[in-house]
Amino acid sequence: MRNAFLNIFKKLYGRIEEDLPSGDYYININNQFDVTLFGGQKWIVLSTTNLFGGKNSRMARTYIYYGVVCLIVAGLLVYKRSKI
Repeated sequence: MRNAFLNIFKKLYGRIEEDLPSGDYYININNQFDVTLFGGQKWIVLSTTNLFGGKNSRMARTYIYYGVVCLIVAGLLVYKRSKI
């Protein structure tokens, strides 16, 4: 198993194919793996997914910031090279 890209690991357990009406939902969780030994927590997250997986805007922002920094460094190098 590979390490997760981010420090928050989310596993897609199941899919709901139909639209759900708004309201309160109750979920029973069996404790088959005790996470209190290492201070972990269990959460239920309902989200939307598509063909390419779930929404991960943090990774997209990281790539955009990294690209901007690379362009700035490249521009500074070109500017420095042209002054010589």
